[in-house]
Amino acid sequence: MKQQWQLFVGLLLSLVIIVFAAMNTVVVPVQLGFGEFSTPLIIIIFGAIFMGAVLISLLMTSILWKQKKTIKQLKKEKDELEAKIEDEVSIRVAAYLASSEVDQKEQQAYEEQLFEEERDQMY
Repeated sequence: MKQQWQLFVGLLLSLVIIVFAAMNTVVVPVQLGFGEFSTPLIIIIFGAIFMGAVLISLLMTSILWKQKKTIKQLKKEKDELEAKIEDEVSIRVAAYLASSEVDQKEQQAYEEQLFEEERDQMY
């Protein structure tokens, strides 16, 4: 729907520009730094519009290129950080499991000690 509105507005602006240019067909002198020539105003208007469109296209291409480069760099950093986090989690899980095994062995040793003390008290 948004693209349809953009197309509609673009066509409407184009129509306004065409009507404006068609109403201004007078031949006018154009002075440049190195000379002067005469041409219809409609050609000057369309030339200015064309040059503006080219400049905007070049500017947008540059901006999009920089954005794509930044996105690529950020994706690479994200992947590196995810890998680092995954490694850290693996290390911590392994450490937890190792400490868990140590705790189980200590618990067994403590229970055996209590059992022996109870047995010694019984006899």
